[in-house]
This record gives sequence, structure tokens and C-alpha cells, in this order.
Amino acid sequence: MKLKAVVKYKGALAHYNISSENDSTYQAKLIRYDGKPDQTPPIQITLTRGNGLWEGSSDKQDLLKKIGEMIERRMSDYDHLFSGRNNDTPHRMGKSDQ
Repeated sequence: MKLKAVVKYKGALAHYNISSENDSTYQAKLIRYDGKPDQTPPIQITLTRGNGLWEGSSDKQDLLKKIGEMIERRMSDYDHLFSGRNNDTPHRMGKSDQ
């Protein structure tokens, strides 16, 4: 799965490209930050979902939570979109808005 997430960080928007490594591990790469250069969020974050919480390679727990919520929202959108498909239809969850 690949998606883009825009989250607020220190009062400005942080734009991340997110890709999945497996069902519970994701990579987020910062592609743009609209805030002050000295307040730039982490450039790359590995996120994992476990026990109902998002954890990752950053100590910015609020940022991990926001990005994780965007992943969950997109996953929910895909689940709703494809819940009516038959078993012969491939699940196209790996496509992003390009």
C-alpha cells in the first residue's frame, strides 16, 4: 500500500509518502514541510502497529499517532471500498493516488 498523509506538526503541515512493508509496519518519508526549517519533523519514520498503539523510530509520539491515524483511515476506506468484491476480483489496495 502507498499513500500520502498530511499532518499538522508544530503548527505547520508535514507531507509524508507512506508505504507498507507488511500488515503492521510502514515507512513514512517526509516530502515537504511548510513550517520553519529549524522545526522540521523527522525525515523518515518506521511505524509499527501493536497492541492498539502506534510506535516508531521517532520519539515524537504525537506525530506517530497522527500518521498512524491517517494509515488507519485509508485502510478503513479501502476495506469499505472492497468489502463487496467477489473472491475472483484482485484486491488493489497497493495503489495510491498518483
